[in-house]
Amino acid sequence: MNPLTQVDIRRAFGDGIGGAHFGDDSTEYLFSRIKRLRRAFQQAHPNFKVLDFGIGEPYEGPSQLTRQAVMAATNQPEFDGYPDLGLERLRQVVAVHFGEQFGVNVDPSTQVQDCWGIKPALDALVKVFCAPGNKSSLTSRIQVAVTVPGYPVFGTQASKLGAEVIQMPVTREHSYLFDYRVLEQCQNLHAIYVISPHNPTGRAYDQVPGFWETLVEWCRQRQVALVVDEAYCHLRWVDEDRPFTALSVPGFTDVGVVLHSVSKTLNWTGGRVGWVVGNPTIIAAYRKEYEDSSSGQTLANQHGAAESLTHFNGIIGLIRKSYIERLGRLVDVLRKHGFPVQMPDGGFFVFSPAPTEGGGQAFTDAEAFMRYLLNEQGVVSVPFGSNIRFSCTIKVGGQGQPESFDQAIEALDQRLPQDLKFAL
Repeated sequence: MNPLTQVDIRRAFGDGIGGAHFGDDSTEYLFSRIKRLRRAFQQAHPNFKVLDFGIGEPYEGPSQLTRQAVMAATNQPEFDGYPDLGLERLRQVVAVHFGEQFGVNVDPSTQVQDCWGIKPALDALVKVFCAPGNKSSLTSRIQVAVTVPGYPVFGTQASKLGAEVIQMPVTREHSYLFDYRVLEQCQNLHAIYVISPHNPTGRAYDQVPGFWETLVEWCRQRQVALVVDEAYCHLRWVDEDRPFTALSVPGFTDVGVVLHSVSKTLNWTGGRVGWVVGNPTIIAAYRKEYEDSSSGQTLANQHGAAESLTHFNGIIGLIRKSYIERLGRLVDVLRKHGFPVQMPDGGFFVFSPAPTEGGGQAFTDAEAFMRYLLNEQGVVSVPFGSNIRFSCTIKVGGQGQPESFDQAIEALDQRLPQDLKFAL
């Protein structure tokens, strides 16, 4: 018997992931590539302190209250079984949270469903809107729309299912607003995916009068679903006392859902707990997809999330204070070196056009500048086309890391070239 070769088994793969040609191209998930390059640099320079202003992971971790709640739950038999469709108490607490934070009434039984975090939820929602089924040959190609740049999961997964992904450019020239009117000619548009505040630009669209109301009405008239990723909605630096959710826009629940999680809001990326809230029919469809593909999130973690939300104001206050101080210092250093940046409306990223020259080199795009910063200066950043993104959530205190944020920001000031040039 001849052993199977890699090429043989790849012939069993679906076309959405590359089929028999899986692995032949250089396509790689953006953040996986950044982490791989960082590891390679660290291995080659074990004594050099890397300044990781890249991915944007809240390294401080969750509050002690969150940790204690999870630990207590793991010792209670009631949390040992299959989670199935989740902890009823979490759904109830989420509904209360939306009322207290946003003034929105939510039915926990029909308008809330937990998830493993926003990324898996987006994957499930893509299947809700894009799975072709056995009648795909009888209909026109499904279309979805996404902002570019943006978090790539929704578009990537939709493309694997054969959907046409329509890009809505987000540019500095247009104040980082996307123009959904480019979708007027779409013949079979099923869903629009929006991030609010936007990642990576930090733009808060509610700062534009009538923006959300017009978008929601546009979707209602065309029966197009609206999926709004609100991972950073509580990390907001404009109108700080007025948190915003698209769920508060009149008519939104006719067409849309919002996605929240503990990852950014509560500094708990490892918790993998989130919730989808909004239109009951979309929630029911999402719930079915979730139930078909998962046994649910760990009940102890859901309990930890519920306890954290009941003490939300105390936890988020400390997190916000830390981020706004760090963002201000990061913006100051980048401006000093010529980056045309300002404080974002929300989130913990600073987004800028990438330089075209500096340090005696020319950069063809942001990818080239990112590699220069990492390979020559040990600074991690994230490229988006012709733009570059820095995060204020730098990891400190470990091996090969700066001792503190103060040390990191001073080192960044020293390592950035003094002669950067920008084509603005």
